[in-house]
Amino acid sequence: MDRERKGMEGWGKVTTTPLVVFQVMNIQCALCVQSARCCYVILVMSVYWATEVIPMSITALIPIAAMPWLGVASSRQICPNYFDVSSN
Repeated sequence: MDRERKGMEGWGKVTTTPLVVFQVMNIQCALCVQSARCCYVILVMSVYWATEVIPMSITALIPIAAMPWLGVASSRQICPNYFDVSSN
């Protein structure tokens, strides 16, 4: 029971963090600018990274979904950054 409760507390943080950042940035006018939308993704990621609510490997993948969804960059621009070109 205690383990299940701890898991639910973690998901509460995962869902409330974007909402809090959303309010802090005054989303109604701030996200009209592309750079503000990018800043929003960075702020949400930094909170997830610092608190480790979700694993860091999953946090690192947030831009793949969030940037195209918010219209910051296409997935074709984002995904090549995740590949290591030095491996043979």
